[in-house]
Amino acid sequence: MKYLSLVLWCIILCAAKPPQHLPKYGVQHCWFFSKQAYAGNIQVDENGKPITKGSWMSYFIYLETRGDKIPIWEKLVYESKKYDINILPIKDSIVSVGKELNTENDIVIKSAKGSRLWKLQIPAFQKNIAGKIFSMTLNGKQEKQKIHLSIQQKIIQLEPEMRP
Repeated sequence: MKYLSLVLWCIILCAAKPPQHLPKYGVQHCWFFSKQAYAGNIQVDENGKPITKGSWMSYFIYLETRGDKIPIWEKLVYESKKYDINILPIKDSIVSVGKELNTENDIVIKSAKGSRLWKLQIPAFQKNIAGKIFSMTLNGKQEKQKIHLSIQQKIIQLEPEMRP
């Protein structure tokens, strides 16, 4: 009788356990990166003043999604300002992102079986927020329905690169 009541309590507790919720809109993981780029040759005017900036920051996000209903992300919202995003599907299940600034550790993202990777570029974003905690909202559509995904993420700084 003692064992029967113990088994019954175990069944009741297991049945009362709330179901696990999948992440919103199929997004499993999110990584946010910044990379500073330097121009090799800087164009100057006739007075020797630079025409273009000698360096700039680029920001990009990798998302791992699961499921058939893939969101179409349209805008990133930060401090009430909307920024366009470019979406690039990653064909491979593994992507080498670069080396982390200061540690020089290689950053490699590997998607789980049945998941896909996406790179979201934010070309017009010019705020200097590298290395900080970043709160943003991704706006988009999924099956003609407007969706919003709020993310709070630390920005991982990558080693800078030289461009011609």
